[in-house]
Amino acid sequence: MNQRLLSSLFFVCIVFGLGIKNIFGETKEASEILGKWVHWQYAYKDRDIRTMGKSLVPNHGQLFYQLCTGFEFLNDQAKNLFDRSPNVSKTLAPKKHTSQKITEHTTFNKLYGYLDNNIQGFLEYLKTHNFAAENINNHEQEVSIFSTIDKYKLFMRSLYHGQEETAQNEYLFATANRFFEFCFDEKSFNYFHELLENQAYHPIARFLYSVMWFHLVGEGWKDWHQNCLDALKKEHDQKKRITYIAGGNDIYQLIKNGIYNIDIIDPMLPSQPDYYAEGWLWLIKSHGLGDVLTFNFDNKSIIMKRAGYKEFELFDAALSTGDTVKIRHSKTTWNVYDAGDSFDSTKDNTDTKKNMKKLGTITIDRRFAKQADFVLTKKSHNVLLLSFNEMYFVDAPESFGGWGIDTSVVKPETKIFVKQLRKPITKSTWAQLRKADVAPFSFILLGSCAT
Repeated sequence: MNQRLLSSLFFVCIVFGLGIKNIFGETKEASEILGKWVHWQYAYKDRDIRTMGKSLVPNHGQLFYQLCTGFEFLNDQAKNLFDRSPNVSKTLAPKKHTSQKITEHTTFNKLYGYLDNNIQGFLEYLKTHNFAAENINNHEQEVSIFSTIDKYKLFMRSLYHGQEETAQNEYLFATANRFFEFCFDEKSFNYFHELLENQAYHPIARFLYSVMWFHLVGEGWKDWHQNCLDALKKEHDQKKRITYIAGGNDIYQLIKNGIYNIDIIDPMLPSQPDYYAEGWLWLIKSHGLGDVLTFNFDNKSIIMKRAGYKEFELFDAALSTGDTVKIRHSKTTWNVYDAGDSFDSTKDNTDTKKNMKKLGTITIDRRFAKQADFVLTKKSHNVLLLSFNEMYFVDAPESFGGWGIDTSVVKPETKIFVKQLRKPITKSTWAQLRKADVAPFSFILLGSCAT
């Protein structure tokens, strides 16, 4: 049998053994592989909370009180905000008089102003208007944590009533950001820490934690802050790569915002499929060189083409189920191209692909983060990105599900971008988080399940 015939038979075996799609690559659309991110992930813009004052209506206060029902003492807490005689011993509704509407509107505007740029002023206002009365504190200690979270979710959503849903969510996202900045900034942390230390103010602390946890973790785990994306784009345009630690396949918003050089580090635990988009296994599969993923935005068309795959050693991963599994450490490389106006996912596009402009590369490194991943210098060509939930666990104690990273080695000037936050954090943020964890205050952690 001659050499040419042997080669032909070998090729036929490869074709039928692996499938033609695996040799020449298959094309999929972002909505199929990243549908979760395409359809229900938001990039919220920051809001000037003072602009809520423009939405006030004559019966704004009455509507606010009516919405603040269904939870013990919530209506009292809402009405106490408008009591013109603070520090009274019992809850009181605003007195009815001819200037009531004007007084209520003045109070709403004051509260919105505090929430926008004076969180300490807002918290002082709560203190002096019986927001943390003893009967409220006693009740919150008896009910479930999630009942208290639901109460304060309703309170804040009611405070921003009259807005369409997306705008209301942006106000809430903005509020959670401002709470976090105040609570864990070096300059204001001591004030927040006193709320944790003093049991009399624990309802206010629970309120802060409820708003931060729900809008940055519980519901907000999937969403981005547009400020973060804009800042990452500036870093990207300065030739920096984005190291997205525990980023899963959360790349849709990055690509949409013109960020194409991304290194994802994530063990892709099989116990966490709810936190990945539908096609996470397809993105990191061991075969399929030449596969194409298409993105069709209003102003551009982008494609990713699978360009490489390497396997390394097995590693052990402890899951939230209590099981330990072995996972293959692998590294998948995708090239990113500008497809222009000529790419059509329904056609062959062979000639089009040859002429496309390369924009960057995305790597998916399937492993746990290591200490060295957090050590950047002024000469480093990358910046760090985390989601809020994962940020919490980086140096959390083992009993909390922490990763075991020593953040003391992080350079003080290193900025760590967090997808839900309008401003990057620094190593000092982790120091304040850990101090808060050991305060005499028991409520929900600012992170959910780590594995």
